Amino acid sequence: MQDDGCMNYLFSRCRLWILAVCLLGAGGAHALEAVRIGVLAFQSKPDTLLQWTRTAQSLSQSLPDFRFEFVPLNYEELNLAAKEKRVDFVLTNPEHYVVMRNVFFLRPMVTLNTLVEGQVFNQFGSVIFTRRDLPEIQTLSDVRGKKVAAVGLYSLGGFLIAADAFRLQHVDLRSNDVSALKFVGLPHTGVVEDVIHGHSDVGIVRTGVLEQMVRQGKLQLAQVRVLNAKSDGAFPLALSTDTYPEWPWAALPHTRDTLVKAVTLA
Repeated sequence: MQDDGCMNYLFSRCRLWILAVCLLGAGGAHALEAVRIGVLAFQSKPDTLLQWTRTAQSLSQSLPDFRFEFVPLNYEELNLAAKEKRVDFVLTNPEHYVVMRNVFFLRPMVTLNTLVEGQVFNQFGSVIFTRRDLPEIQTLSDVRGKKVAAVGLYSLGGFLIAADAFRLQHVDLRSNDVSALKFVGLPHTGVVEDVIHGHSDVGIVRTGVLEQMVRQGKLQLAQVRVLNAKSDGAFPLALSTDTYPEWPWAALPHTRDTLVKAVTLA
């Protein structure tokens, strides 16, 4: 009986010690607040996530009380995430931003800057291209009667900017001026693949997509011909159109003002 009493006493002390350690651990650990940034995935989702990993790490280092996470989404998914308050910030193209601002009351913060060959740019545009083995397509007017592939009806770089350039040449992509207009959806690389594989004659993507595919070994620039190429040297990427302001970064209405200010400074 005495041995049992000692064992019970030791067992009780042990439980108290474990409880004390757990409480100290809980009090000492600092749970980081997750901050989610919904980003339009004009590339594949894995490529988009890889592209923004360093930014997420940098923000987390600058604001150590938070853990930043980029969430690659397509147009519909990004709209739904904003509606359901599953993201705190949004990074998307200017046209989609205007739509989201009007529907979800986004708050603009900053505009994306991109580093290209050591130069900083805050503009982007569209690239209209065809295959090299189609010598009959040299100008925008030559696209009449041809099959065209684009990203989507509301894709700024992947359709709308280029559609304006075509209209200036009296070619309406959404009419019988072309034999077919196909929207292949995100990512933009799907448009390039559609043209390269011969399913369409002409493709439309945003600036930078062709060069990225070359770096990844998925394309050789000799395979394509850029139509209406801008060659003034002011923009280092293949370009067929005027340029427009780069993507805006915006906050959702539910995101705290203090966090918005801290992220803007970071």
